[in-house]
Amino acid sequence: MKTIHCKNMKISPLSKEDFSDILEMYNEPDSNKYIRPLWNKTEAEFIQFFEKKLMQNKIENGLGFWVARQIPSGEFIGTANLNFFFNTERIQVGCHLSNRFWNKGFATTILKELLNHGFKDKQLPKIYAFFEADNIASKKALIKLGFIRLAEERHFDVDLQVYKLDKETWI
Repeated sequence: MKTIHCKNMKISPLSKEDFSDILEMYNEPDSNKYIRPLWNKTEAEFIQFFEKKLMQNKIENGLGFWVARQIPSGEFIGTANLNFFFNTERIQVGCHLSNRFWNKGFATTILKELLNHGFKDKQLPKIYAFFEADNIASKKALIKLGFIRLAEERHFDVDLQVYKLDKETWI
């Protein structure tokens, strides 16, 4: 996996050094409001989750999990993913930001960089996004990037919106 540099941030592959910043973000109010699989986890369960993500980064051929940080301060912005959606063949994109970076355009920038990586570097034909219908911020960012609503599916006892972007429609 490569580090992606853009504007005022760098998006680097997840490392163990990032764990404490991610844990801090997960403990922020409303941080996991729309990510139910992260609800009610202990710190040990989160560390195990991060370790699994590190392993996936090694085997998924340029797909996986990243951490976004501001340049030049190195301040933690959040996490991002371009990876297989659980046990499917669909590649998904997503990001999870520290609340101090909400509503400032960071999610759109991070997603755009991961889409460029997916479509240009990895030559993916399409990329999906999955999110809860009440997550208006995710919906707005995805539509701004050209995603279209495909369906609604139930995963983890939650109804998720499924959006898709094709390589042909990506600028």
